[in-house]
Amino acid sequence: MVNQATAAPHPRRLRRRLAFVAAALGVGLLATFVLLEAVARLFWVMPPAMAEFQQAGLYVASADGGTSLVPGYRGTLQLSPEEPVTSVAINAMGMRGGEVGARHAGEQRLLVAGDSLVFGYGVEVGDTFVARLERLLRAAGRDATVGNGGVSGFNSFEVAARIAELRPRFEPDAVLFCIYLGNDAFENRNRDFAVVAGQRFSGPWAVLMRDSLRARLACHSRALLWWEAWLVSNAPQRSLMQRLTMAPEAMALREGFPSGPGDWGATHAGLFLDVIDEDAAWPPTAPPVLPRVIADFRAALAEAREAAAGAPVAVLVLPTRWHLDDAAHAEGLRGLNLDPVSFRRGLIQQRLAVLCADVGLPMFDATPWLEATADHRAQFLSDGGHFSPAGHAAVAAALADAVQRWLP
Repeated sequence: MVNQATAAPHPRRLRRRLAFVAAALGVGLLATFVLLEAVARLFWVMPPAMAEFQQAGLYVASADGGTSLVPGYRGTLQLSPEEPVTSVAINAMGMRGGEVGARHAGEQRLLVAGDSLVFGYGVEVGDTFVARLERLLRAAGRDATVGNGGVSGFNSFEVAARIAELRPRFEPDAVLFCIYLGNDAFENRNRDFAVVAGQRFSGPWAVLMRDSLRARLACHSRALLWWEAWLVSNAPQRSLMQRLTMAPEAMALREGFPSGPGDWGATHAGLFLDVIDEDAAWPPTAPPVLPRVIADFRAALAEAREAAAGAPVAVLVLPTRWHLDDAAHAEGLRGLNLDPVSFRRGLIQQRLAVLCADVGLPMFDATPWLEATADHRAQFLSDGGHFSPAGHAAVAAALADAVQRWLP
């Protein structure tokens, strides 16, 4: 006789047991992940380098392969624990700010196009120099509407495309094209873009997102994103950043530019553009940097003028805090392992002024406006690159006078 106590379970019964165990394990793992995701979303403060991941859903890929903002988006952004939480709202035209009504007789419209400095990264929309400029122009008696065409992370070519995108809807009478000294020169080499989970990536980041399922999953999960951030600090050899910095696309992007750890390396704040030798390259055997930088800006300005379709275009140059005084400039260069003796503060502004005169566009430089303030650090947020409300106010006050002299 077969001993029932020791007999093997019936195959069907065994399959049911295994299915139950597998289901229980699956439910347990799912519950654990949901709990970790909730904890990460509630308590983890993203490092400033990852702040834009807070704005999942803000970006959408456009039909021409570029990027735009999602109309109706609502969200928040905190640049760092030292900074306040700010609200972000995108109107029906795809611009940050309130809704723009139907155009009326006598109204004058100015479109300000640029990157995060125009968007107002880290401040409330009413504190941006764009919104302040509108209020100042109206206080001076102009029936003016100023549109915020800023998109965080955009390079100069994307800014030109942004003008073309917004012009038919906003119908500007004039366009202000903004150049940010902090990173535009380097970002202009980034011409490859991808949108994942409503977040925008460019250059090597775009390649990484297309090639790596792990990277794409991190865009959708705050817990996985925390894990990637932990790896960067504790096991960098296993992090996505290691793969990113060693990618052929990243190496090619930095050809001739000062290099170093991280995404920007020694191109941080754009201080290398003040190099005295216009044929300088890093290393010296690489192609010279400045001719390529100026050529990129020249091409982008031509595209912006074409996109404006006859509306007058002016250029506004926006600095970082390291551009405002010699001591900060030298300190920034030394921090990037660049010799201050080989650089002179203000050279890139002079070079851009020559370029703008050559292509026939007026240029406004916000550097002296901010230099005139009593506390240079107070004009910027903790990252030293984005304007604080005080910095936006200083730019708007001087810009209002410049714009009134420029606009008919």
